[in-house]
Order: sequence, then C-alpha cells, then structure tokens
Amino acid sequence: GLGPYDCFDMKTPVEEIDFKQNMSPEEREDNLRMIRKIKKDDMPDLQAREDYAGLVEAQRDLYERMSADPWFQLNKRMQEMYTIGMTEDPEGVIEVEKVRKLLKKIDGPPSDDIKMWMGREYASVYNIYKKPMTTDRANQIIEADRISQNREWARENKERLKRKEKAKKVDRDWLKEEEERKERNYVWTKHFMAKEEKLRKEAEKKAKEILKKYGVDQDDWQVQGNMGLNKAMLEASKRRGNKKTKLIKKKKNSVKR
Repeated sequence: GLGPYDCFDMKTPVEEIDFKQNMSPEEREDNLRMIRKIKKDDMPDLQAREDYAGLVEAQRDLYERMSADPWFQLNKRMQEMYTIGMTEDPEGVIEVEKVRKLLKKIDGPPSDDIKMWMGREYASVYNIYKKPMTTDRANQIIEADRISQNREWARENKERLKRKEKAKKVDRDWLKEEEERKERNYVWTKHFMAKEEKLRKEAEKKAKEILKKYGVDQDDWQVQGNMGLNKAMLEASKRRGNKKTKLIKKKKNSVKR
C-alpha cells in the first residue's frame, strides 16, 4: 500500500512551495496525537477486520492531518537528503540548508518527544508514531547505519585520495621547477664558460703579440689571462731597460776613448 508520505510533493523545489505554519503549538500537539492514534490503533484494527473502505478513509484522514503541518513534508525531505548523501555534497549542502531554514521557520517538530534519528536532522516514522521496536525495524536501523558508515568511509577515502593527488601534484611541480632550474644553470654555466674561454684566448693572443713586439721568447712563458700578460709585459720592460743601460754604457766608454 501507499506509505504515509506519498501524499506529499517531493519533486518541486522547496523555494517554489509556500511553507507556512498555520497551527498553534496546542493544535499541532492534538494533530500529532490523532495521527499516532490513526496509525497505531485505527488502521491496524480496520485491517484486521478487513474493513478496507474504513482503512481507505482512515488513510485519507492521516494524509490530511500530516499535510496540515508542513513539518512532516520537510522532515521527509531532510531524510531523503541524508539518504542520498546530499549533506556531504558541496552543491547538495545548499539545498539541505534551505530545508533546515524552513524547518526552523515552521517551529520544528510538533512535539518535544519526537527525537531526531541517531542525532541527525530528521525523525524516523518510528520516532514520530512511537511504534514499539521490532526485529525487522532493528535490522533496518543497523543496515541504514552500515550504509551511512560506508558512505562516510567513501567520502573520507575520496578526500584522502584528493589530498594524495594534490601532494603528488606539488611533488611533480617541484621536480619540474627543479629540472627547469638545473637547465637554466646549465645554459648559464655553458654560456659563462664559453665567454671566459673567448676572453682567455683573446688575452693570450694579445700577450703573444706584445711578447713578440718586445722580443721576449714566448716559449719561456705560459701566458694565461691578464696576470700572464702583465707579468710578460713587466719582464719585457726589464729586458728593454737592460738593453738601454748597456747601450748608454757603451756610448760613454766610446766617448772616454
């Protein structure tokens, strides 16, 4: 048969439905008492007596009373949102928040004795009707809790994989940057060494030219850069000076004679 929530429109977005609380707290309490009586006493009795016409009438009365208090529909919507995992989805959380605000707007459940199921934001039909716990119901709760735990595990595993992939990406980016840095260093070092080699060769060439000019034996010197050049020029200068000194002495001796 039809469930107690089949009278509700569960497809239209909540923002398109005008949810208003038109009953006082006392009226809501009385309405809830009648709903429980119909569900727990009247309908089972009518079904046992096979009074199907009376059963249909009782079910219609139940629907009308539940429809009169918007909490029942909003409670069912919140239950479905938990069931399909919308509370764990970034986009789904937006819709959950809409229902949460509406539940607050219509003053929550009709009675303080309606407890939320396992600390969540909705009440199960057993909490609403205060039906006694059965083995089937206990198994349903266990199974629902198992599904919820699996969903939570799946969510945590997904987050863990995201963090792992993010860490890998950081490592990949670092390795890429390190390779690029090494490549830049290699190119710069190669360019620098080539420039240094060019300057060395130019200095060596220049030094050899100067040594040749001053008559210095190039085989006596290992010309390396500016230091070798300066040393060679100094030695050349000394030799030139010595030649001049000898020439002057020779002239003086000639004059004396």
